[in-house]
Amino acid sequence: DYVNMEEETVILVELTGLPNPDVIKQINGPCYILGVNSDSPVIQVGNFVFNGQYKDIIGSALLFEKGVGSNCLNYCGKSFKKVCASRVVLKRLKDEQTHEQKDAEKME
Repeated sequence: DYVNMEEETVILVELTGLPNPDVIKQINGPCYILGVNSDSPVIQVGNFVFNGQYKDIIGSALLFEKGVGSNCLNYCGKSFKKVCASRVVLKRLKDEQTHEQKDAEKME
């Protein structure tokens, strides 16, 4: 019998570069983290994209979430590091630029 086990990790993330920090609270969709085990993970929250780096913190950070329908806080994890992530703005490359870059790479 094969048992499918998943590992869950709690990550503390500090997001910077938002025009209004409260906009994150209004996003109800999922959060995606690419390259979580790399030196610079990429994080997507809604339409916002962030590039991060892991940093050590002094001591440990305890993470809590609000209990449903009460003022209680429930412990959900701890972390000894955090991801400091800055917002990046992605721009679509024009087809001409893409072809020029591909040609330049071929020549190298």
